[in-house]
Amino acid sequence: MKREIKFEYGFESVNGTVKKVYNLWQIPNISSICDVWNILPIKYVRLFTGVKDGNGIEIYEGDIMQHANPFDIPFLVNWSDDYSGFVFNYGSTSYVLNDSSFTVIGNIYENLELLEVS
Repeated sequence: MKREIKFEYGFESVNGTVKKVYNLWQIPNISSICDVWNILPIKYVRLFTGVKDGNGIEIYEGDIMQHANPFDIPFLVNWSDDYSGFVFNYGSTSYVLNDSSFTVIGNIYENLELLEVS
């Protein structure tokens, strides 16, 4: 399976986060193709995992996911050197992110409160 390598840039704006997605080959020319590059400060940069959620939404590093059961605890997608891939931790176990039975409900840069357990 060939994975598309791309990045999501989040720029900080007074109206919220402006998100822009660029393929790896576009990065060397990003300052000329991104309309907000020299205008808004960068809030975050995230790597595409190569996987989409159950709704067809692309999953990026730092996304907060939830299983189809809305009562399940949300979890964070991150890179694991041990697995050489993107994983999520559920309890004390790490799982490789490789199926679409989960839904993106936010990302850690904008929705940290989704991961807080009350």
